[in-house]
Amino acid sequence: MMLMIGLAMAAFQAFKYYTNTQVNPLTGEDQRVQWTTEEEISLGLQSAPQMAQQHGGLHADQRARDFVRQVGERLVDNTIARQSGYPYDFHLLADE
Repeated sequence: MMLMIGLAMAAFQAFKYYTNTQVNPLTGEDQRVQWTTEEEISLGLQSAPQMAQQHGGLHADQRARDFVRQVGERLVDNTIARQSGYPYDFHLLADE
């Protein structure tokens, strides 16, 4: 019985994966989507503090952090990423 339940759950997840597609507005290609844009943004915002903590927090050098932020912003501003609708936030971590 447990095997049947496990197989049914796996089949449902496979069905959901293969039927949940959208056209990427930036590339024009079909892509499989698990979360909405809002859910992805929320997940990133929720996980950012824990990720920073895992890597020793922010780097001590404010000038270095500002440089990373500026480079990241330039990359977004000068690429197709700016059309994505995602908010970008750049941080230099201590990585201790």
